[in-house]
Amino acid sequence: MKSKKAGLPDGFFLIVAFFTIAIVFILMFVIVSKMDDEFQKSSIVTANAKSISEDLTNKYATLFDKMFLFIVIGLGFAVIAGAWFINSHPALFWISMPILAFTIWMGALFANIYTEIKNNEQILTYANSFPYINFIFNNFVIFITVFVFLLALALYSKRQPA
Repeated sequence: MKSKKAGLPDGFFLIVAFFTIAIVFILMFVIVSKMDDEFQKSSIVTANAKSISEDLTNKYATLFDKMFLFIVIGLGFAVIAGAWFINSHPALFWISMPILAFTIWMGALFANIYTEIKNNEQILTYANSFPYINFIFNNFVIFITVFVFLLALALYSKRQPA
């Protein structure tokens, strides 16, 4: 494919996408939970509406936690599959090593930022409802290292056209 812009910067895209999605899911759960608390206290809201609100709030964390896992796996492999179609010379692999190391370092930085946000006392109890997200970010450097090296492998390991 000519003029296709992608490759190693996609590793950084994965980091930012995973981080942003995780934070949005958790903060939305905080908002939904607080709204449900107010619904349950309200005398204006009917019992049926309170029941529906509580049911949806109870399902939110499980649903979005599993959705995040699906997004990580799907988006990660989509980026790797997309990198396969980019023409690149294997000699550039050694030049890309500092970029790969920087991307992994950025993954560690984003994992630490996530941990700081998650450990906020107003968010911690809500964030603990997302075991997959917490597991991924506790091991984020490993996940990013695997994805980045698979990305590099997809970019540089294919046969060059004659």
